[in-house]
Amino acid sequence: MAYKVTNWENIETRSKAASQVFTAKEFVGNDGTGGIIPSAPATVVEGIVLENVLASDVDFATTRRIAIEVPSKNVDLYRAEVTNGPAVAAMEGSTFDVDAADASKIDVGGAGTQFMITAIISETEVEFKFV
Repeated sequence: MAYKVTNWENIETRSKAASQVFTAKEFVGNDGTGGIIPSAPATVVEGIVLENVLASDVDFATTRRIAIEVPSKNVDLYRAEVTNGPAVAAMEGSTFDVDAADASKIDVGGAGTQFMITAIISETEVEFKFV
């Protein structure tokens, strides 16, 4: 689960892709048609979704607008859990991508382009900014 550390908020609404499940606090990107989808490695991360969208929702098949937190790149600080290895001090200042299997976590198993780690909170959690 990703969450913001700094106090400035920039909440916007974006059209969701039709028939797409979202879990609050996961990273989202553009689906190529103006809608948002859960983010994937090596793609542009648009923000963090702020609400759940379930397959059982009556408007699941629509492209209704949902709230997302849009980061001020290189300014806002966030925290998230990591996958594929423990977070270590040598990772500070390095960039990584969203985990391919869990769009709410950062994959520290290899270099990426989406997030820069600014501090190690624990072996399983980092502070980061969007790049």
